[in-house]
Amino acid sequence: MGFLPSDLLTSESVGDHRGLVFIDTIDGQLPRADNLGTLVLEPGYVEGLLVVQGHVIVRPREAGQSVPALSPPEEGRTSLGTRIPVQLTEVNLNGVLIAAGVITVEHSVRIFGGLMTNDTVRASGTNLKVEVWYNADLAQGLHKGLPVVYRAPSTWQMKY
Repeated sequence: MGFLPSDLLTSESVGDHRGLVFIDTIDGQLPRADNLGTLVLEPGYVEGLLVVQGHVIVRPREAGQSVPALSPPEEGRTSLGTRIPVQLTEVNLNGVLIAAGVITVEHSVRIFGGLMTNDTVRASGTNLKVEVWYNADLAQGLHKGLPVVYRAPSTWQMKY
C-alpha cells in the first residue's frame, strides 16, 4: 500500500515537524530537465526542511496554523531579550522548501522560513500571494527537528 505525499508531509500542529525530507530525482542522478518528477504539496500545514530534486506544485487545501515566533534581533545584538514575540497566522510551511525545478503556486501560501529554487516560482492564477516571513533562527543553523550544523572553515567541496 502506498502513501500520498500529503499523508506523510502533513503536520497536525505546531511542533509536529517532519525534520529533513529529501525527495530525489526519478533516476537518482543529478537533476536534469529530463529526470525531474513533480511533488504536489497540499497540506494545510507542514513543518520541516523539504528538499525536492524536482518540480513542486503548492496548493494548500486548507488554512495554515498560527505560529508563535520571535522577531529578528536588533542589528549587532544576539540576546533573546531584544526579540519581540509575535503570532503569525495561517502559516502553511514552517521551514524551508528547496526545489531543483519550477515551483508552481496554485493557491496563496504563507511561509515562515525560506523558499529556494534553481528555476522559477510562478503563479498559476491571478491574485495569488506568496508571503515569506524571515526566520532569524534559520540563519543561525537552528531548525527544530534537525541537529545544529556548522560548516568548518576550508571543508566545503563540490562533488559531482
